[in-house]
Amino acid sequence: MALETLSPSRAGDFKHCPQLFKFRAIDRLPEPTTVYQARGTTAHVALQRLFDLPADERTPEVLYDLFRAAWAEMRTEEEFEGMFSSVEEERAWGIESLELLANYFSVEDPTSFDPIDRELDMLEDLDGITIRGILDRMEETPDGRLVITDYKTGKARPERYAIPAFFALKI
Repeated sequence: MALETLSPSRAGDFKHCPQLFKFRAIDRLPEPTTVYQARGTTAHVALQRLFDLPADERTPEVLYDLFRAAWAEMRTEEEFEGMFSSVEEERAWGIESLELLANYFSVEDPTSFDPIDRELDMLEDLDGITIRGILDRMEETPDGRLVITDYKTGKARPERYAIPAFFALKI
């Protein structure tokens, strides 16, 4: 099987562990979705929808409602079925998710800017292999610099481990 496209995350897999890359990109072995992936996907959808709204409506309460609505839509999809063993476990996951989303508002004020672009599909041919990545959000600062934002819902890594985590953004 010839590899025609490569995402930054798959390139990171290869750099970290070539066998993992083979399993994911070449063999395409199925992997169960984790609660962390479900949280990230749901938060990503909620943040995407938050920026569909006028700036003055981008409040924590609206983001929480968008997260709940996104999860209500997604939770019945096959990849998420059976993820929680009880309603209480799912509820605890939801509460923890909302607490993490609250942190977003301590990092930036989404009412203070409008993105230039979101979900920007980036493609680049590199000797016959297309490098493909998606930028979550891009905005311009008042001094004309571009800022690229990649939504993350996990814990911040210690500094010595953070640099390799930026590998995908470097690509």
